[in-house]
Amino acid sequence: MSYTKYPQCHWYVFFIVWLASHFLSLAAPYSWASSTPARILVLHSYHQGHYWTDGLQQAIVQKFIQSSQEVDLDIHYLDMARLENNEKKLHSISLMMRHLAEKPQIHQEYALVLTTDNEALDMALTYREQIAPNTPIIFCAVNNFNHNLLLGQADVTGVVENPSFAETITLAKKLRPQLQKVLVLVENTFTGKQNQHIMYQQRGDLPQGILVENLLTTDIHEIEQRLRILTPEWVVLNLCRPFENQRLLPLAEAAKRICQAAPVPVLTGWDLDMGYGYLGGVVVSSKAQGEAAVDMALKILRGENINAIPIQIHSPNVAMVDELAAKRFHISTSIFPPGTVILNHTPNFYVQHSDLVWISGFIALSFIALAMALGTNIFYRHKAETALRRQIAFTQTLLQTIPTPVYYKDIQGRFWGCNQAFSQFYGFKHEDILGKTSADLFPPDQVKIFQEQDQLLWSTGEPQRHDQTTITPQGERQVVTQQAFFYDHGQRAGIVGVVTDVSELALAEERLQLAFTASRAGIWEWDHITGNVYYSPRWKEIIGFQEHELESDIREWRKRIHPQDRDRVLLVYDQFYQSSAPSFALEYRLRHKDGSYRWIEVFATCLRDAQGRSYRVTGSHSDITSRKNLELKLRAARDAAIAANKAKSTFLANMSHEIRTPLNGILGMLQLLQPMITDNKQREYVDLAIISSQRLTSLLSDILDFSRIESGQLAIEVHPFAVTDLQDALLGLFHITAQKKNLTLTVDIDPQLPAIVGGDKFRVQQILFNLVGNALKFTSFGSVQVSINALPLGKTLDHFQIYFEVKDTGSGISEKHLEKIFEPFMQAEGSYERKHQGVGLGLSIVHRLISLMQGTLCIDTAPKEGTTIGMSLSMTYPVLDTRPTPVPHRSKKHTQIPHLEILLVEDDEVNLFAARHLLQRLGHQVIVARNGQEAVNLAMSQDFDVIFMDIQMPVMDGLEATKAIRAFPGPRAQVPIIAMTAYAMNGDQELFLTSGMDSYIPKPVDKHTLEQTLEHTFSGSKHKN
Repeated sequence: MSYTKYPQCHWYVFFIVWLASHFLSLAAPYSWASSTPARILVLHSYHQGHYWTDGLQQAIVQKFIQSSQEVDLDIHYLDMARLENNEKKLHSISLMMRHLAEKPQIHQEYALVLTTDNEALDMALTYREQIAPNTPIIFCAVNNFNHNLLLGQADVTGVVENPSFAETITLAKKLRPQLQKVLVLVENTFTGKQNQHIMYQQRGDLPQGILVENLLTTDIHEIEQRLRILTPEWVVLNLCRPFENQRLLPLAEAAKRICQAAPVPVLTGWDLDMGYGYLGGVVVSSKAQGEAAVDMALKILRGENINAIPIQIHSPNVAMVDELAAKRFHISTSIFPPGTVILNHTPNFYVQHSDLVWISGFIALSFIALAMALGTNIFYRHKAETALRRQIAFTQTLLQTIPTPVYYKDIQGRFWGCNQAFSQFYGFKHEDILGKTSADLFPPDQVKIFQEQDQLLWSTGEPQRHDQTTITPQGERQVVTQQAFFYDHGQRAGIVGVVTDVSELALAEERLQLAFTASRAGIWEWDHITGNVYYSPRWKEIIGFQEHELESDIREWRKRIHPQDRDRVLLVYDQFYQSSAPSFALEYRLRHKDGSYRWIEVFATCLRDAQGRSYRVTGSHSDITSRKNLELKLRAARDAAIAANKAKSTFLANMSHEIRTPLNGILGMLQLLQPMITDNKQREYVDLAIISSQRLTSLLSDILDFSRIESGQLAIEVHPFAVTDLQDALLGLFHITAQKKNLTLTVDIDPQLPAIVGGDKFRVQQILFNLVGNALKFTSFGSVQVSINALPLGKTLDHFQIYFEVKDTGSGISEKHLEKIFEPFMQAEGSYERKHQGVGLGLSIVHRLISLMQGTLCIDTAPKEGTTIGMSLSMTYPVLDTRPTPVPHRSKKHTQIPHLEILLVEDDEVNLFAARHLLQRLGHQVIVARNGQEAVNLAMSQDFDVIFMDIQMPVMDGLEATKAIRAFPGPRAQVPIIAMTAYAMNGDQELFLTSGMDSYIPKPVDKHTLEQTLEHTFSGSKHKN
């Protein structure tokens, strides 16, 4: 069989339609005509959208469709690949277990459970009695399988996942007979060691005489250097993920660089690596795993005992070869083993040129249709000519219904006929006009004009248009259009005329002229064909000239443009003439008669020919000197306001630093005192003091945020983030508060929302924190519900709307307070008997942040009926990296933080005392330095596991000390440095991190923050925060 990575669109469109129709019937059991479908629980370890999980799910669905077995798939995802630590993974499993256990059983019970990868199997076995007791379990894609996993379990079978390294090398030997040596790229990780162990176990299955050499490194430069010197008897088997300067290379980039460096074929053991240059191998396949599991499921559904179906220990791997890579090494497809899946296979002529085939057929059919159309046209044309002769009388009747006056007369000037509109326009009866001449009907002065017009028409032979005022019963002004008509043999027959009343048009022209006069704007026109220029009297008056004093010449205008504006103005005019723009606007200075310069505002439009070339430009010309002078004054006032805002921001930054420094000492001492107190009353005093300190910190942050918003210094940044991050943040921050108040807190996310969106995650999170915090504060019983949904309106190619709603069952807000709660320092409780704390900045910040993000806000509330606050924010569809992400380490465990040697750099004695004892209480050894210079000297003379660095210090500040340490030779330069400072203004954290620090803790610091920071630094994740 063959497989093309990028299939043609014609056949796969029909395949998708067929698949969708059958899948809908599969997912909707009520649409089946037969008996009730078997209900199957499908439990995936990773999230929807994960390349491996999607491959398994697609294989499962397709296999059931092909089998015609009626099933009802209940599909769930554990999302283990995106969770950061074991605590979150356990929490996700707990939530999924509760969801499955408490979910109403609207159908019959599960016929069987189908799991993919290790985590899903572990959960199914652990919570089997709660989810699906006495139900057979089939697993697939489980690696590192051991029969001890199933001790105490019955009715379990499935498919094991193992790479086929020996078979891959055997395949390479068939494709490349000169193969004698294999260079295996391995890494010193848990997964790397597992792969080496498997390779060792399969060594007996290798072709005879093959020499295997391991290259143990993940440095891409070392790998490239080794690969470049390989000779033709080698091949490369890649079992590692290379790094470059501590950056894990994406699959595509790593494969490209390895294949470019290697002069010999490169093999792999997984289908996810294929398509980027590797020759191939007998690869682990999600499709084969899923199909094998469904084959077992079908046997059970058709009555076979699960105990008679053994576990498939041998992984159903697939031989796969990239034809492009094979061509590079002159390997013919004729020697591919039967059944090999071929990537980038060259299609046959129809597949490759299907568009040409269809277009050719379409053209042939078009010619046939055109011939038929021409024959039909001739037939109907004959019929039309016959019908035309029959309808001449009808045409005469139709002429009478035309509201515009129409007449026709012979060459002697006698009226042969006219319509009713003509006779009414001139006040004659219809029968009085026929056979008469103009002399019989009109005064002599008008008769002379009519005769001259007729003579001009006969002499020129061209249609004539005359603008005249005729004495009619109404005295209207009119335009007469006349044209001669002839007999078939070319002799003159007479004149046809149409009379148009232009009284309203003349009045409109007068109004337009009056409007230009009232607007005080000058008018100009430039004919590009003739070069003629027109300047209105007002145009000349604006620059101090009488109408006769200034020549209408384009050169006169050019030389009066201010020298600083001339090049810019002429460039705009040239670009306008050469473009297809309908109009333009421009401001520049023009020299007045008295030598001064006037600011001129120009609006212009043009007429263009069929080729889009401008041939006449007309515009207005207004004096805006007064407005420009006012703008200069406003600009000066704006600059002064900016300077004042900058001074205010500097003051707030200094105040923030000076307040946070002693507050850090207070909070640190309280935390040191807290575990030492045994008396409950005294412990309560200390707890309340800590809460008050934390409230003061929150108040300080709100004031700084509000100040930045008011001064326009708060910028909205758009970055991709997961919507579920908002859910995790809300539940993580507020679930304890909700539990203490016996409230139910839920966060629901619309499944139609994209998993990743583009927006300012921090500001959206700040808004939701304020709204949920207020809801919990003012709710005594019931619940607080948060929902995040996609709005169907306002969608564009790049943006869409998300609606956030926070609903509580609290006290509600009265109408008299509703209009003021979004103002700074305003609260719904204004008396001395307030039950809830706060200064009233939270909702004000919410309101301003939503305005900055161009969102909308609405509120529905009433006293004692709860409050619902909704907001709509615009998000973007981010450009995501669609490359497959590496399978996460499936046996990664939480790293225990060791006892550390810590250098604490702090100049304030109180803060130094508090931080040192907090760290010592956590079990660490602490050495102190009181300025940056002392820190540099200590860091140079001895090794430390981590440095906590203050910023503002005497002798040498924290930033200079960090730069000095990073300049050390050897490994001491790489010691993690964590900023612990009272600088908490916008941009401070980014400044510290870009200066060489690894993380950042704002003061005041609590024990929990210290623990989290150390755990993050030493848990195996990257140092950079």
